[in-house]
Amino acid sequence: MRKGGIKNLHINYDSDELSLYRKRYSPKKSIKVKVKINPDDLSYVYVYLDALEHYIKVPSIDSEGYTMGLSLIRHKIHLKFHRDYIQGKVDLLGLAKARQFIDERVKEEARQLKNVGSKTKVTGTKAIARAQGVDNTQVKSIAKTPETKQAEPTPADTKPKKDDDSWDDFVSDLEAF
Repeated sequence: MRKGGIKNLHINYDSDELSLYRKRYSPKKSIKVKVKINPDDLSYVYVYLDALEHYIKVPSIDSEGYTMGLSLIRHKIHLKFHRDYIQGKVDLLGLAKARQFIDERVKEEARQLKNVGSKTKVTGTKAIARAQGVDNTQVKSIAKTPETKQAEPTPADTKPKKDDDSWDDFVSDLEAF
């Protein structure tokens, strides 16, 4: 964290609450903070403030509207496109131009796919789907896991073990999020 907020992956984040924290706890020096992002929406981050011992939600400083509805994977695609095809400093305006170009290109490719016959071999659909946020890298599954039948406990299994009573001690040592 420094003057002007936080910079993460070429996106700046700042808020009034973060600014007050900087003034109060870190005058004239940059401090490290823990930042959590939502990979499906980069328009905000959560910043952990050590002195206050909690997270605050900090929005991006984005006058172009670049981060609205922007996922991490799409942002990385825009960064790569910017690096490969757009010369100059990486800033939100350049990234917004990259996003607009890629979105238009993806829409055109999707339009062309609709017009292709079913017997024609189509390439690049995986990349198009990933750019539109539709991919197979999700952890979710629609398949049901087979239920396993548990065996009846034997008398030896029902006897209390010596370290079973340490569960309360273990749970009490856990910290909340």
